[in-house]
Parts: sequence; C-alpha cells; structure tokens
Amino acid sequence: MNNPQANVEQDNSPVRRRSIDIVQAGLSRRYAAEKRFQLYGKLAIAMGLLFLVLLFTSIISKGYSAFVQTFVHLDVQLDASMLDPDGNRDPKVLAQADYGGLVKS
Repeated sequence: MNNPQANVEQDNSPVRRRSIDIVQAGLSRRYAAEKRFQLYGKLAIAMGLLFLVLLFTSIISKGYSAFVQTFVHLDVQLDASMLDPDGNRDPKVLAQADYGGLVKS
C-alpha cells in the first residue's frame, strides 16, 4: 500500500511546477536585463566612436593649416645708399648691410 515512489512524485509535483514557474518568470526578467545590458554596451561603444570622430575632426580642422604653405611676394627697393654708403661694392660691407631694415621699411 505504501509505495515510496508514489509519495515522492506526489510531493514533488507541486514544488517542481512552482519552482519552474519561478525560474521561468526570473528568466524573462533576466533576458530583458541582458538585452538592456547589451543595448547599453552598444550605445556606449557608439558614443565612444562618435567622440573619437569629433576629436579627430577638431584636431584636423585646427591643424590642417600647418600643412599649408604660404608665399608672400614683396617688392623691396635695395637702396645703394643704405647698403653701400661708400659705393665701393666691397663684399664685407655688403654682407654687413641692414637688409632686415630694408624689408621692414
């Protein structure tokens, strides 16, 4: 009359269903939390890439002028009276002349 297996199955049936229901309810919440976590991770990576692009854009926009070469064409009158006041055309005197002053004026 007393079958131990019959009693065990009867005793565990409600507990098993109940724990399965609890696990199923927890799984749906856990899956939702996992999807949110993945979404937050993807958003963080996207924001990081966006900031990286903004940083490189800022660096390039402010620094591109370093790669541009500018030429200035000036007409400078080389006044013989300022460069060689004696008129000897001595190379030592011409080397010591104030060429910077002529360019500035």
